[in-house]
Amino acid sequence: MREFKVEVIPAIVPKNLEDLKEHLMRLRGIVRMVQLDVCDGIFVPSKTWPYGKDGDVMFKKIMQLSPRNYMQQK
Repeated sequence: MREFKVEVIPAIVPKNLEDLKEHLMRLRGIVRMVQLDVCDGIFVPSKTWPYGKDGDVMFKKIMQLSPRNYMQQK
């Protein structure tokens, strides 16, 4: 019988930047990665990102592109 290893990757849906920092501090050293769920206020009623005005332009650009295309541009 085969033995499978399963890795649980916790998802974080922070309310603000401080909440994000708090979650990351709690998980530091326990998990190797986290999934940061982003809500833009368009596809879902809530908005979780960006937390400041400076991130708004980049956020809109990322949301307009597919993640694969965005990463290929980098």
